[in-house]
Amino acid sequence: MNIWEKTFRDKEWGKYPPEELIRAVCEFTKGDKTKSVLEMGCGPGANSLFLNEHFKSYSAIDFSETAIEKLKSRLNLNITNSTGEFKVACFSSLPWEDNSFNFICDNLAITHNDLNTIKKTLSEVYRVLKERGLFYSKVWGSSSYGLNTGELIEEGTFTKLQDGPCKNYGISHFFTYEEIRALYGEIFKEISVEKIQRTKLSQNENIVEEFIILAR
Repeated sequence: MNIWEKTFRDKEWGKYPPEELIRAVCEFTKGDKTKSVLEMGCGPGANSLFLNEHFKSYSAIDFSETAIEKLKSRLNLNITNSTGEFKVACFSSLPWEDNSFNFICDNLAITHNDLNTIKKTLSEVYRVLKERGLFYSKVWGSSSYGLNTGELIEEGTFTKLQDGPCKNYGISHFFTYEEIRALYGEIFKEISVEKIQRTKLSQNENIVEEFIILAR
């Protein structure tokens, strides 16, 4: 995981949330700002201002201390009413009580783990999610390019990728649709899955594939 400490320390990160997350949050809250949200793998806070604006309480967790410090700076510079907690910890053991959050956001964070950690994390998400809450999860798809440039750890999980969307990002797991249905469906009562594919025509038609999972 030291790769993320180095990445967040050395690289300028994004400042805006993805369109899919915006749609999911707006549909879920419908203007009601009484709910709580947890962002997993928050990084330096690309989604923080948006999530804090749409929820009464915004909490975040990341394995990188640098990421959490940058997140706090971003929030302090822009707002004064954040009521959540910011933790440096591992996803597989979330430091919150059962039924703590109405909405949990995973924007390409869980997918950067091995399968064992992913399974533990999904169980932890279920534990801290309130009844009728929503879990938004974006993960990499197995049709993404570059997988032949890394070391295979287990089926679907790679490290030391030299090309593709996860180049130089350490461990990355690339999901199939069937795997998502099996792993998420085993824990959550209701899931829906959307697939997004982008093609880089100027780079030999390389495909980047993502899955958006909404789980209740």
